[in-house]
Amino acid sequence: MPGLLVSVKNVTEARFAIAGGCHVLDIKDPDQGSLGRARPSIISDILDFSTSITSKMPLSIALGELTDWADSTARTDIRADWNHVAYYKLGPSGIADPSDWQRQFTQARHILHRAAITRPRAIAVLYADAHGARSFMPCTSRQATQDFVQRIGELGCAGLLIDTWDKSGPSLNELLNSPASEFRLQLRYVLETCREAGVISALAGRLQHCDIKDLLAEEFTPDLFAVRSAVCEQANRQNAVSTEKVRDLVGLLAETHVSAAHAWFPRCDAISIPVESLPPHA
Repeated sequence: MPGLLVSVKNVTEARFAIAGGCHVLDIKDPDQGSLGRARPSIISDILDFSTSITSKMPLSIALGELTDWADSTARTDIRADWNHVAYYKLGPSGIADPSDWQRQFTQARHILHRAAITRPRAIAVLYADAHGARSFMPCTSRQATQDFVQRIGELGCAGLLIDTWDKSGPSLNELLNSPASEFRLQLRYVLETCREAGVISALAGRLQHCDIKDLLAEEFTPDLFAVRSAVCEQANRQNAVSTEKVRDLVGLLAETHVSAAHAWFPRCDAISIPVESLPPHA
């Protein structure tokens, strides 16, 4: 079955996501955009809390957009505890040329390595609403998709996330079902190519419970569904994460008979424990 990544913005939400049985815990600041980077102190607090609960659950962090890393502030806020996460994500907004994306990605990775952040692996990101993000979508054919997936593999990326940049715009599912849209075929290329290459595939972009159910019914099956609004109260990404909504989505994924490409993360079903049994955090 596919796994569930839940993005949280504080320790309280991390408690609720873990209690709901999520498979991957992601840290980001939704007020700062699609891949908004949380403050270093918040990242540290969540890392401390989650590792005190379990050492099995993979952790990831959103590190903003690649263009943010031209600012020296991004470089000075790097913390050693980032080596406790398995994956990090950097968005491509504002980069229309794939060659420029590769250059900026390589530069950001070198910055992290120079700061001794060597354990986490990158997840490459493409925005389905590339035009609005002033970015690029290279997956226009099967061959082009294979070339891009090969390129991110050579850059050391562990996976590829398809997301949306504008969280007030169309969701991934809405873009998928747009009249005369080529995105449906492009997404097939991505999932099939990642599966063949052994690269993690992940889908996000304001996906709700019903959207994920529809995607599974049409056999759009990534290794991972990455959500926030779907597990927040009133489906609003600014509201708090709900344990029950996390449990509902985990249950939906557990019912699917379509296998993901590979079990790339350890199964953490044993961590699905009542939230009231988790230690409090001030």
